[in-house]
Amino acid sequence: MRSVSDDYKANEQAKEVRPAELFHLWEDSETGRHWYYTSGDEPVTFNGKEYVPAGITRENLSYDTELQATKLSVTAGHIDEAFRDYLAQQPTEQLWVSLMRVHRDDPSEVMVLFMGQCLSVSFKGATAKGEFAGFQKFLQMEIPRYRYQPHCNNTLFDGFCKIPVQDHSFLALATPDTTGKVLSFDDSQEDVETHTAHLGEAFTVGYPSPTYVTVTGYDEGIDYTLAGNEVTVLSDGNITEGETLEVKFGYSFSSFGDGYFSLGWVEFQGQKRMIISHVGLNITVQYPFNEMAEGAGVKLYAGCDQRIETCRDKFDNVNNFFGTPYIPQANPSERMS
Repeated sequence: MRSVSDDYKANEQAKEVRPAELFHLWEDSETGRHWYYTSGDEPVTFNGKEYVPAGITRENLSYDTELQATKLSVTAGHIDEAFRDYLAQQPTEQLWVSLMRVHRDDPSEVMVLFMGQCLSVSFKGATAKGEFAGFQKFLQMEIPRYRYQPHCNNTLFDGFCKIPVQDHSFLALATPDTTGKVLSFDDSQEDVETHTAHLGEAFTVGYPSPTYVTVTGYDEGIDYTLAGNEVTVLSDGNITEGETLEVKFGYSFSSFGDGYFSLGWVEFQGQKRMIISHVGLNITVQYPFNEMAEGAGVKLYAGCDQRIETCRDKFDNVNNFFGTPYIPQANPSERMS
């Protein structure tokens, strides 16, 4: 907010300085009104707007520990129009102010001293005094997590979504293009999972139709059966109850379909990148990875656009959908007769 050019700094250091302060007040709406005032005794034109002299003053700015302006009091005489609506009640439209310092001999550049929203206006005779708070006030406010909206309020794989992340994340080998943003994959890929052995009980691998499955433990010769993606360890195999098993399975990358990984992410050597597109055997990430070479091992995570159709068709998780998809989009109070 305080960044200025060398020319502005030169004007500040000149022997003769003719500064003025500009006050831009406006209502926060599409049809809101704007007022342009200067504390000087002559009009100042900046950015195509004429700031007219007015009986407007301010008190010293309040600063926080990082020297950011946090509060400003503005006083205007003769019940200025910008404050007049506050005589009856708090207006529905928020009033904002931008305080700028300009050199009248060179009004092509200003230094913004403060920008904030009106909290209250008090009156004494024909004088109005507005109290304004800077942006720091809003950064410290608690923001409600949930909203009435068609899209889900949950985050994919969190404790409210309840989808197991291991069911929709896969190991793969990727090759980046020259930009580093587009990663290509062979159709035949292999993933590895660990499972705990419970004799005679089935467990599922994280892919519905693996091309092959191999199971190994501390000892070789494990006997198991495979039905779809369900693996059952046989009790007569060379295995111990509760033993950790390494399960490898093959899968076809193209079987996921376009868009399956869109809005998901990729992990590579501790780095994470958002996936902005998934088409065929290629995905596009938002930013390239550092030092990724051909055949790099990555982990891919499915994405979710938070629509109820995606929750139903892609994840079969409508029971945990936390949105209001059927809420009316048209506001009846805004309808025109």
